[in-house]
Amino acid sequence: MQCTEVYRFLIEELDEHLDEPSRTMIREHLTGCRDCTRMLDSLKKTVLLYKSQPGLLVQQSLTAHVLEAIQRSKPQSPPTPECLGSEIH
Repeated sequence: MQCTEVYRFLIEELDEHLDEPSRTMIREHLTGCRDCTRMLDSLKKTVLLYKSQPGLLVQQSLTAHVLEAIQRSKPQSPPTPECLGSEIH
């Protein structure tokens, strides 16, 4: 599984809405990819921060914008061999 594929599923992983095979593939990827692990950690911290603020309302447009940004984002550093998966020749 490549980083771009993992990014698409990170929110579902946080919400625990993934099927077991997908969850297993993502967790295996995370063990070897610092970029994706950092992204997941950042998302977890954001969710915790949001939940710690009682009465905080977030506009739906902001939520959509954040989710779109996550899907468009790419690793800051060159992908590790683990991220490239089968693309290594």
